[in-house]
Amino acid sequence: MNPFPRPGPLCPRESSDHLGHYARVDHSEDAFIAFKQAVPDGAGLARRGRVVLAVGGSGCGKTSLMHRCAHWLQEQAPGDPRVIIADLTADDRRGADTEQRVRHICARLSDELEGEGLFGAEQLAALRDRRDDPYQALPVLSKYLGNEKVVVAVLLPPSDLAEEVLRFAELARKNVLFFAETAYDHVAEQCARRLGPGSPAPIDQLRVGLLDVEDGWRYVHHHLARQPDLAVPAITEQTMRRVMEKRVSGAGGMTVKELQTLLHGIFQEALDRPVQALEFRDFADYYIRSARLI
Repeated sequence: MNPFPRPGPLCPRESSDHLGHYARVDHSEDAFIAFKQAVPDGAGLARRGRVVLAVGGSGCGKTSLMHRCAHWLQEQAPGDPRVIIADLTADDRRGADTEQRVRHICARLSDELEGEGLFGAEQLAALRDRRDDPYQALPVLSKYLGNEKVVVAVLLPPSDLAEEVLRFAELARKNVLFFAETAYDHVAEQCARRLGPGSPAPIDQLRVGLLDVEDGWRYVHHHLARQPDLAVPAITEQTMRRVMEKRVSGAGGMTVKELQTLLHGIFQEALDRPVQALEFRDFADYYIRSARLI
């Protein structure tokens, strides 16, 4: 059995096993703690909507962080208010302008909530009539969610434009939390200038980034310690340090996605052969065969 998850964002709502795969790497733990301090429970969201923006390069774990934060919030508030997660991360509409993208997301949110069985026929009809106008739909949705003592955490697709994130900040109402993500620092900077900590409706920012040399062993140790009796190839801290030093210093850095892909792949090969121990040359060979350089 491979102790490392397959490549892709972690989503504990869909797989409870994923919760154990969050390791203390790439500043993600600091970002998660920052979220818990900014949004300690669902009661605050019932009083004021908000936007949380995950910032970091491609493959740095933004989507996994959003899933973790939303799941934690749902677990913290199982009753009053109840938290529902609407995962719209796959609803990206490349090529569409901001207005089209925002309208699409709000219409999709309406569709998702219809399936939750929260509202009666009259409420559903009112939401359907307004589904194409976010500025009409969100106030009505906020009211209906409040009546049902429900908060919805909406996970948005990646954004390339600050204007789009700021638009969701305008739309956020009581009982609605938008999670946004961007790989661009200029988006985060513009959002901070427009809606920083001192503004009436600030956008909370959570930052993740590239791994450092120590993160490789932290990641390996975390996953192996979860299943200490699992029969897997041995690997030393020195080996992982050498691998990370090569990648971090010689290849422009390493993301958690790359580390996840690397360890899942090399351990799967080692389990299939099988191999008793993994050394640096095994990683170097794997990178060459995978059309990468170490």
